[in-house]
Amino acid sequence: MREALLVAAALATLAAGLRAAPRGRALAVVGTLATLAAFAAGAFLPSAPPPRTGCLVYAGTLLAKLAALGRAPHRLGLARGLVYLLAFPGLEPGRAFVRDPRARRGAGLASLGVGLAQVAGAFAVAAAADRAGVLAAGPYPAAWARMASLLLLLDGAFRATRGALVACGCAAETLSRAPWAASDLADFWGRRWNLLVARTLSADVYGPVRAVAGRVVGVLAAFLVSGVYHEALFSLPTSGPAGAPTAFVLLPGAAILATRGRALRRRPARARAVAWAVFLASAPLFFGGAYPAAAPLEHVGR
Repeated sequence: MREALLVAAALATLAAGLRAAPRGRALAVVGTLATLAAFAAGAFLPSAPPPRTGCLVYAGTLLAKLAALGRAPHRLGLARGLVYLLAFPGLEPGRAFVRDPRARRGAGLASLGVGLAQVAGAFAVAAAADRAGVLAAGPYPAAWARMASLLLLLDGAFRATRGALVACGCAAETLSRAPWAASDLADFWGRRWNLLVARTLSADVYGPVRAVAGRVVGVLAAFLVSGVYHEALFSLPTSGPAGAPTAFVLLPGAAILATRGRALRRRPARARAVAWAVFLASAPLFFGGAYPAAAPLEHVGR
């Protein structure tokens, strides 16, 4: 399984690099090598799992931005392109450090502050759950506490980085939209949660597969690819059990296809309840197993 995940990561990286090459060969080569190096560091570094998990998260962002370069209508210069790949906190290369005269700097500073408070709150929630014994109270209470802290962490991180860009007078993308307010599963995965990943999967997996095999296969393919990446994210640095993260990510995809009927769309309260039922029931698949070793937020600051 470990070898299969590494091969999949290498093939995806090489494919993205080849697609980006017409927009700048040197940039595509550097991006490809950096992505492969980040995957290798996450898989093989002789260190504790959390830093290796961080390397794999970074590899995923590099892979997404390589793919975005391949979709971009214009070339980036080498210097700006490298900064975009290695440091820009968004996805669209056309917005990388572009000045925006309409930027509301005050609102950006406020967003930065709220985002940083959310990130701090994520660690506080995890630590409080640990001290209260919630993380040792069984798979479901532990998974729900870890899910709450991860929602806060990623939404806060995206909010803070966007706010920092706006405060500097730059254009910025919205990459997370209060995921806890999702109206249904499709709203959560497609329009609110980690849009850096969602937009990449939509453009590079769902769209091409749908054109060949139809919507149902396209949806399942996008969720399957996401599941494989999350499998690598937690299995490679911990040698943890395989399969559960992929199952967790595939379940919402199947549920989206099963609950898109007209009757459910006319009942928003029921659609929201179904979404939360799926999340809460399947949470141990993702937040159990290797997750506590790969992302022990409760230990930060000790």
